[in-house]
Amino acid sequence: PENPGEGWAREARYGFFRRAMAETGADALVLAHHRDDQAETLLLHLLRGAGLTGLTGMAADATLDGVRILRPMLTYSRAQIRAYLTERGITWREDASNGDARYLRNALRLEVLPVLDRLAPGASARMAMTASLLQEDDAALNALAMDFLAEHPGLALPLEALRNQPIGLQKRVLRAWWTAHAPQSAERSLSAAQTESLLALLDAPASTRCNLPQGWHGQRGWTHIHLVSPEEASGIPDMP
Repeated sequence: PENPGEGWAREARYGFFRRAMAETGADALVLAHHRDDQAETLLLHLLRGAGLTGLTGMAADATLDGVRILRPMLTYSRAQIRAYLTERGITWREDASNGDARYLRNALRLEVLPVLDRLAPGASARMAMTASLLQEDDAALNALAMDFLAEHPGLALPLEALRNQPIGLQKRVLRAWWTAHAPQSAERSLSAAQTESLLALLDAPASTRCNLPQGWHGQRGWTHIHLVSPEEASGIPDMP
């Protein structure tokens, strides 16, 4: 599991980046994550039981909380980057915490990945390639989910139309639905358990509810499933 201090440090770091971008008018944040980082991320998410989206690792071009993040070095290994710098006499700084194997990511980097690369030379590069391939599949499924939501906008989704989708797409639609309508102060991504609770409403009796972040909940109507805000104390009318 992630050390609490590691999570705090990351939040502080990204907070600084956002302030610096606002002050300078920068259009994007460029990070130096490389191919080995990508392999570590895939393996880390795999150990945590992630689904397809989690196994895509880091994107070369992504948006997080309204900030565009570019990672132009994802196709280069740590060794390639160090060799390039060494050849040109350029020094670099190593984060002292990178050698602390109490952090799961560091343990994977220092202990697990060297074993995998010894057993199957090039394992890190192939895992990074797998993440890239999964990104293509993930993008295709995301497009299908967004098409569904474009056909059914708003805080209610028709049960019949949703049931007609493959189970994997149903979950993806529900997660994207929440992200599209969640308040800014709420967690924008549903957990696996929250997604399953929302999915279970499809076969639950009418008026059944499930809890969602920030006091919101999902509600099963007669023909639709609804997102209900905390302010709506009573049940909402079903859609025609």
